[in-house]
Amino acid sequence: MRATVASLSVHAAERCLLHVAPLVHDIVPDELVWTLEQAKDGASDARVQLTLTKADEKANWATSLAKDGGVFECWTSELRCSV
Repeated sequence: MRATVASLSVHAAERCLLHVAPLVHDIVPDELVWTLEQAKDGASDARVQLTLTKADEKANWATSLAKDGGVFECWTSELRCSV
């Protein structure tokens, strides 16, 4: 996992699972918290939960983590998506 004030990337082995740049608002990278949860049905899938701290607590995150014109890419086992 890599976080800067304006970007976020999550990697597993050689695969990039999530990449957002630039973020819609700045974050505090040192306060990023992540947890990994195994699937409850015994499947090999897992869920990663990220908790970000906004640098400006009054900032409105709206509906997307990426700024207009920015990059939001994610990967799932079914498909690779870019928004």
